[in-house]
Amino acid sequence: MNNSLWHRLALRPTRTQALIGLLFVALGVLGVMAIRGQSQGSPLQGARNEDLVQVLDDLTSRRDRLEVEARRLEVAQERILAGSDGQALVEAQRRVSGLEILSGVTPVSGAGVTLTIAAGQRGLAAALVLNMIQELRDAGAEAIAVGGVRMVASSWVGDDGDAISISGTKVSLPLIVIAVGEPQTIATALQIPGGIAETIRAGGGSITIDRKDSVQVPALPNVSSAG
Repeated sequence: MNNSLWHRLALRPTRTQALIGLLFVALGVLGVMAIRGQSQGSPLQGARNEDLVQVLDDLTSRRDRLEVEARRLEVAQERILAGSDGQALVEAQRRVSGLEILSGVTPVSGAGVTLTIAAGQRGLAAALVLNMIQELRDAGAEAIAVGGVRMVASSWVGDDGDAISISGTKVSLPLIVIAVGEPQTIATALQIPGGIAETIRAGGGSITIDRKDSVQVPALPNVSSAG
């Protein structure tokens, strides 16, 4: 075999390498989809100072989680570069699955909890809902839906009269929240002294926490065609 032909064959990618390449393209696309919508309008222009402080705290927490995720991706990249094609393919598939959940492009099902929240006389402020979402994430919730709306990195919560607005979608009360995660861990975390359950009840509202063997959090609507 002449050198020219051997060189062409050596450069031809294997089927596994081609699949890995496609999976990394998917990783990039899903990463972009996870942050799209950041430039769209939000109600922050008219928000109260205390609401802005709460939003800032939430963004800080998101930044911390993204920094952890970035480090995990760096470690995964190092493992892929050092491993075999088979190991790289498995790792890439695992990362695609994780980013699908993070970006909201796929529904998520599993054990979890369903929360039913009724407001007291003071209503249910967006800041309180943000606190609840943060407590769910801290308790290990893998995916969350508030009033049927999937929560992702670009989601925002605002006050809308007697209701709550989730990324522009008005959600009526009582508020139904679904979270996929370890039911007992989440239920315990929400009911610690000074936690979200105590705060809601102290304001005259009510919250029930139902542990479920199976719940489903929907995907974002039309996320694949967002432009």
